[in-house]
Amino acid sequence: MNVNNWHWTEKNINSWAHPALEKHLKESPIPFSSISVAGDIDVNNRKNRLFYFYELVVKGNWSENIGLFKHSGKFELPDFNNDSTEKDLEIQISFDDLSAFPSDNVSSFKSELKKEIWKCLADFRIEMENVYGTPKSETAKSSAKANASYVELKSEEVGKASVSSLELSFKFNASPQILKDTLTKPENIQIWSRSNVTIDKENNFSLLNGNIIGKFLIISDEKLDMKWRSADWKDGVESDVTILFQCEGSGTVCKLSQKGIPWGEKDRVENCWRDVYFNRIKMDFGYYLTVFECVYY
Repeated sequence: MNVNNWHWTEKNINSWAHPALEKHLKESPIPFSSISVAGDIDVNNRKNRLFYFYELVVKGNWSENIGLFKHSGKFELPDFNNDSTEKDLEIQISFDDLSAFPSDNVSSFKSELKKEIWKCLADFRIEMENVYGTPKSETAKSSAKANASYVELKSEEVGKASVSSLELSFKFNASPQILKDTLTKPENIQIWSRSNVTIDKENNFSLLNGNIIGKFLIISDEKLDMKWRSADWKDGVESDVTILFQCEGSGTVCKLSQKGIPWGEKDRVENCWRDVYFNRIKMDFGYYLTVFECVYY
């Protein structure tokens, strides 16, 4: 048990964050109005290290004077999350009367509008970190790039001969079979990884657009055994991962053991399991998650 939230605490900040995000959009040089924000924003404190997790749907109206005419329309962000970047964030722009808008300016205006929306989002992230704290992964970087994903972090220690091991425990309110399928079936992995996934007939897998590769050796309701490596590790370096599924009450405890992690990579690997795998499974599939102690050796 996580007695007194000693190792992991989670705080929902919707009551502060939703109005704050709306405020940044409303105060933009381009007037945004009728803004709605849906979704949860959680701040996690693990051993005095902060992590933000959120998946938001943001909608609203825009209006702008161009020449003698006032134009208006709608915008929608179907998935603004803690991994979103300006390059990959989807922003949908529509016009109330496209026929009245100068046709040769449509593309450039959409681009300008998207840049302004992104600036509001970046300013919101900065304010959120000023209020609740800066995530561990961002202490030396601009806070406008909050919560960089696993694949954006690179280690200079990759390839050293020394290795370490990792043990993690997670409890979900789901059966072993459901968790096994969530972790091994491509259609499920694609949902929580939000990336391209391939698994061939020999159970060789590639996740996160090729950034994580390996091979499933054993797939059962009792355990998963796999070879697992980051694509930027030195050629030939791979780790051994075992995930045991143990029924406990109405849920299942997943006990993860990983051996052969290159020196200097253990924090990055731990964050990958917590944030890219299990916290996203929690958010995308709704399985309540409890995190136990992490052990290195």
